[in-house]
Formats: sequence, C-alpha cells, structure tokens
Amino acid sequence: MSIALRVTCPRAMTETYRTFAEQSLHYFDRPHTEVPLSPIKSPAAWSGDELRQAPET
Repeated sequence: MSIALRVTCPRAMTETYRTFAEQSLHYFDRPHTEVPLSPIKSPAAWSGDELRQAPET
C-alpha cells in the first residue's frame, strides 16, 4: 500500500505527488539554524500548567 500527497507548485501550476516517505523526508530534512539551549519563550510555546490556567473558549 502506498500513500501519496498531492503538491501544487504555484509557479508552474502543475501538480506532483510525493509518497509518504518523500513527504516525511522533505519535512524532517528542513534546515535548522541552531539547537535551542534554553526554553523557547513565545506565545506559541505552552505547557500543561498554562493550559490548565487558561480559560476555555
């Protein structure tokens, strides 16, 4: 069984398909600038304690 993901290239307006393995490699092989040496402080960083204190919406 093979899983493929459709990828649309806006420049060429053509569609191609990536297998699950190709998409995984594309995602995990993305460039990184450095390994964080301390906790990341940003609105996107959260922890369980913060979630328990936050009001539900």
